[in-house]
Amino acid sequence: MGQSGVIRVLIVAPEAADSAHLAAVVRRRAAAERCAFTLLIPARPPGLRAAGYPERPGRTEAERRLSDALPSLSQAAGEPIPGIVGAHDPVTAVRDALELLGFDEVILFTPRSGLGSRELCDRIHRLGVQVTPVAENTRADCAPAP
Repeated sequence: MGQSGVIRVLIVAPEAADSAHLAAVVRRRAAAERCAFTLLIPARPPGLRAAGYPERPGRTEAERRLSDALPSLSQAAGEPIPGIVGAHDPVTAVRDALELLGFDEVILFTPRSGLGSRELCDRIHRLGVQVTPVAENTRADCAPAP
C-alpha cells in the first residue's frame, strides 16, 4: 500500500480501454477503498515493420486510445487519472511502470477471457504484484500475489 493508506492501482488495457465495463470496475473499486489509479496502454505495433518505420511503432494509436479512455475512467474514479503509454509488450510495459512508478496492484483488462489473457495474467503476476484480471464478459482466474 502506498503512503497515506492509498492503494496504487495500475490499470493495464492492451485493448478496449474505453469500455463501459472497465469504467464500472473502476467505479466499484473507487467506492470500496481509497485508490490512486493510473492507466497504461501498451504501444502495440500495427503489424510487420517495414524499413524506415518509426522507431516507436504503435505510439500514436496508443496515445489516441489513452485520450479516448481517460475521461470516462477519471469520471468513474471520481478524480483525474493519469495515463501512460508503455512498451509494445504488455509485460515489459508493466515491469517498467512498476520499477519507475511503483504500484500495489495491477488491474488487467482484456476484452475476453481465454488462454492468452490467462498467460498474460500469469506473466505479470510473476513480476511480484497482485493482479486482478477483468474480462469484458467474464472474470478470469489468476494466481494470488506472492
